[in-house]
Amino acid sequence: MDKAETGFLSYTRYFRSADGTLPKPPALLGEHYGNVLTVAVPGDSGIWALSLGVSGRDRALRALREPNAWHRAVALLPHVAHWAEEGEPITGVLAMSGMESRRRRYVVAGRPVATGVLSVGDAWATTNPLFGLGTSMGLLHAVALRDLLRTVAAHEAEKLALRFDEITQTMLAPIQESLAAWDEHRLLEIDGTISGTPYQTEDPRWAFRRALDVAKLRDPEILRAFADAASMLVPFEEAFAGGDLARRVIELGRSAPPGHETGPTRAELLNAIHAGGASTA
Repeated sequence: MDKAETGFLSYTRYFRSADGTLPKPPALLGEHYGNVLTVAVPGDSGIWALSLGVSGRDRALRALREPNAWHRAVALLPHVAHWAEEGEPITGVLAMSGMESRRRRYVVAGRPVATGVLSVGDAWATTNPLFGLGTSMGLLHAVALRDLLRTVAAHEAEKLALRFDEITQTMLAPIQESLAAWDEHRLLEIDGTISGTPYQTEDPRWAFRRALDVAKLRDPEILRAFADAASMLVPFEEAFAGGDLARRVIELGRSAPPGHETGPTRAELLNAIHAGGASTA
């Protein structure tokens, strides 16, 4: 089993409006600020949720589990601050851990190490829930198994294990690997802001993803390609396979810092969180 050494923590609070309306959504439901990620989740019946994601290694931000500290931090995030101001809180701050990327594989060196068992969905692999792709990946995985069982009998245990592993590696493993790599780079980037040493890597895929963070809201064709990839309608590489589109991403990405200029500095965030003496234990 492959497992990331660390992952993200999330701190979520739910709200409800008196008249059933929802707050104005940000341009993107998931956004990045220096040390935090935000996910705005609209619901029905006038209910919504706002999550803050932080590095599991960032102990100073664990104070976000306290409602007052959480609200002071959200107030500094311009695109989602109103999500914590409109409506009545209907929960406390709900903390979630265990968000590391994991993947299990029962075929090693071309041979099944276990037969009679097939791992599907989260039993096979997990991804950062801040991406919101777990259910979609699980459904695709289940449909793939259903289709396979129409051509390979359940009692053909070894053949079934090998064929399902092949399908999984082709269809879903690249997506899971890409999301796990994103987590690794983003966590190291956050480590850099904590230590004061900007994160640098020679991985061209991360440089492209950071450029895309800037470019996707500046070019409608890039945004459409990003949405297709983020919704798993096409593989990420295929969405930007056209040389002209990829070139525009790089050009627009160079024209501005990678996405965090609208948020607070780390010092401002920590000052707000600990203004009331919040604990970091």
